Amino acid sequence: MGYKYIRDIHIEESFYHTMARKLNGIKIKEPFNGKASYEVSCPCCKKRKARMGYSKHKNTFILVCPVNTCSLRSMVLHDLIKRYFFGGDIWNDWRKASW
Repeated sequence: MGYKYIRDIHIEESFYHTMARKLNGIKIKEPFNGKASYEVSCPCCKKRKARMGYSKHKNTFILVCPVNTCSLRSMVLHDLIKRYFFGGDIWNDWRKASW
């Protein structure tokens, strides 16, 4: 039997703040699509120009990196956790909460 992924912004919000802390996030004044946002270190290029915030579709949180040489560009919270924290405590907690 497979898992069914449940996208729920209320479940995701605590993981959003946790991921921002893991990426050395600093809360910034300017909102990102109407909600609080963070300046973070990009997990791909390691530059401190990335932002985490609310998605345009208002159904999840995203990380965007504006650095031209970075291959990340943008990534939803689920993919960020899966790609960079797979197998760790955050991944296990994420699976329990959203699958």
